[in-house]
Amino acid sequence: MNAVGQFDLLDEFRKIYGSDIRDTIRHAWYQQDQAHCKLHIQLQSGSDEVIILNSTNSGKAQPASGCPIALNTADDIVDNAQILIHTDVYWLCYLSDLLFTDEFKRIIIAWHHHHE
Repeated sequence: MNAVGQFDLLDEFRKIYGSDIRDTIRHAWYQQDQAHCKLHIQLQSGSDEVIILNSTNSGKAQPASGCPIALNTADDIVDNAQILIHTDVYWLCYLSDLLFTDEFKRIIIAWHHHHE
């Protein structure tokens, strides 16, 4: 059996992004076991979203499809959680449909595309 470590990052995200985080979120867990690094977001309604943040190729960490970061399950869970917390906001908007308010996502994505 693979042990799963997890941290609820919701308070950290709220410290950084304030009211731009959806107020309907119950948990935003970073989870890591021997096979996967994940962001698991759960709404108060019980709906959830699970985003796989790692992919391995011959033992080397590679970003999962569409993911801008490559978290390695062999790395420290606390270090990986910190990487996720401090990932560029554009990529967090891109990765998650639930984490941010729609208006915030619209503004961040438009700003990013305007400044490329």
